[in-house]
Amino acid sequence: FPSHDKICKEFNYEKLEEWLRLQFPEVYEKKRIPELVCKRGGLLFMIYEKRGEYINVSFKKLAKIFNMNHSTLIYLFRRIKSWKEVPGYEKEIMFARELTDEFKLLFSTGYFDLKI
Repeated sequence: FPSHDKICKEFNYEKLEEWLRLQFPEVYEKKRIPELVCKRGGLLFMIYEKRGEYINVSFKKLAKIFNMNHSTLIYLFRRIKSWKEVPGYEKEIMFARELTDEFKLLFSTGYFDLKI
């Protein structure tokens, strides 16, 4: 397996943030509107599910991308882990699955590759 540092150096985090901000600018708003919470949670769920498969992003780096404190992000990930077992998160999971397909396509085309 490649080391964490090697995976992180090959992945363009700035490109990920740019893509997220273009596709979902509303999730960067500091609001707790249910629709935004759902989208933000869905995005984090997708990234959580794909950690290690596509990206091996640290909590610190991901917190920076989402403009939040890394301890808040860790708390959210702990909650997200239980979504599959707890009823009521179907919308978030569905959104994350749809997003995963688009993410896979972008990843396979090299969209998030680090350009040197």
